[in-house]
Amino acid sequence: MNLRTAAAAVAVLALALSGCAGGDDTPAPTPASSSATASASPSVDRAAARRECIDAWVKALEDGTASAENQPAVCDQVPGQAAQMYVEALAQHNAANRERLEECMDDPSCTDYPRS
Repeated sequence: MNLRTAAAAVAVLALALSGCAGGDDTPAPTPASSSATASASPSVDRAAARRECIDAWVKALEDGTASAENQPAVCDQVPGQAAQMYVEALAQHNAANRERLEECMDDPSCTDYPRS
């Protein structure tokens, strides 16, 4: 991971955490009535939205267009979690690049190292 990417990840994470630091400690109100089917559906949708956001960040990282100021639009479905999902995507992207690099290093004929 290059220094700029690491610095950007740290900056995004720090901004996300500083936004969570201020606030009151009152618990969020709970709905008066909820059924099992009503609560199951949003959690599935939220998990799918998280997966879509992480996948969009991975694609942006692969394309070289990822930046803190330019988050994927699909991440708007899970507000306040874009930084965390960026870090998850960055970890996935780096793991994939590391695997490709190791494969290339094991192959003497390989000359195409991962660039990002």
